[in-house]
Amino acid sequence: CDSSSLLNCNGYLKDKDTYVEKLQKDFRKFSFINSSVPGWGLQDYQLFTKFFCKEINPKKIIVIMNSNDFSRLKNINTNVVKVKKIENKFYRFLVDNFHTFSFLRKNIYLINSKLNKKKDSKIKKFPHNKFSKEKTLNIINANKKIIFEMKRGVKECNSELHFIYLGWVDYIKNENLDPTLFFLKNEINFFKTNNINFWNNNYALKNVHNDYDKFIIKHDGHPNELGSEEIYKSLKKIFIEILN
Repeated sequence: CDSSSLLNCNGYLKDKDTYVEKLQKDFRKFSFINSSVPGWGLQDYQLFTKFFCKEINPKKIIVIMNSNDFSRLKNINTNVVKVKKIENKFYRFLVDNFHTFSFLRKNIYLINSKLNKKKDSKIKKFPHNKFSKEKTLNIINANKKIIFEMKRGVKECNSELHFIYLGWVDYIKNENLDPTLFFLKNEINFFKTNNINFWNNNYALKNVHNDYDKFIIKHDGHPNELGSEEIYKSLKKIFIEILN
């Protein structure tokens, strides 16, 4: 274990090495509230905005989409997702104890990765569920509605909404039916057509796409310190335009 970094000990980065922390240091006039939680998708961001936008009153809402955000729907069989409002006290409890949940997640990951390593040393970097064309299109249509709901919702707190595709997985070369990647490859003009701010970071991470092993955490697929630095440098250019 390298005492100067937790990367080799638990498979995850120190806060100071994450791209969000690095961006915060560059834009000190703004206070970044990173409301993301492991396992969240676009639907969760929409619900968070709906319930807490007025309370937080953000100047900008920046949704950084990853490659599987569309497929993390709680229910894709209905047009309207019915979810009970989260109590503020419960939410604050989760936020205040986030590092505890993170600790548990890291250690569960360590156990699983050791077991998986014994079973199969060749672990896929970016495992995606297998989707039928019909299911993919249904998920995409459901997420379009979620995006429209976010667009309407931010008006209530006078915020400015921006979407960024992180670009960690290259959707251009992707041939599967993963909803997020399929959407970006075939319907990326959706944002422009509907007058929604969208920034595509896919092309800025070509160095990563050409040599994933150099930039990922072994047996995990998330960015290592080098990967986080590449994301930070590419997103900084976008944040300059958004925040100026």
